Amino acid sequence: MLDDARVSAELWSAAHERRRIEYRVCLEGLRRAPGFDARLRSLEIHLDGQALHLRGFEADGSVLAELEIARSDLSALTREYLEIVALLGERQEAVGVSRMEALDMAKKVVHDRGGRLLLRRCRPLGFDLDSARRLFSVWVALSVDTTRLGAAFTH
Repeated sequence: MLDDARVSAELWSAAHERRRIEYRVCLEGLRRAPGFDARLRSLEIHLDGQALHLRGFEADGSVLAELEIARSDLSALTREYLEIVALLGERQEAVGVSRMEALDMAKKVVHDRGGRLLLRRCRPLGFDLDSARRLFSVWVALSVDTTRLGAAFTH
């Protein structure tokens, strides 16, 4: 479990209030995940036009690791994930219960794939799969305004 997980001041100040709430929810989920390198105490996350930037800190404030994950590495998974979320947002009566269940399973599969990709990239921070899946949720919330996606995007 982390003492702190936060987005950069630049991202935070640029976000509207509903988006900040979404960030808080995702970051709290990440913070509470049990699977990190024991030396990792806090994590700062930034997203720019090129990459997702992670900076992990030890208890004494020293940098444990700095990572950069190119947006392009996550873009196909993000697109697939958002397409599924959009389909889940359709009225259940229109698509049927079994189709909704299949879409929900597909969403979990893509989320797992995103988590496994991030797990490989975040080795220096000692993430486990659950923590990496939660980081994928943070990634989606930072890269897309999830407040516009409706109830289908849930944690």
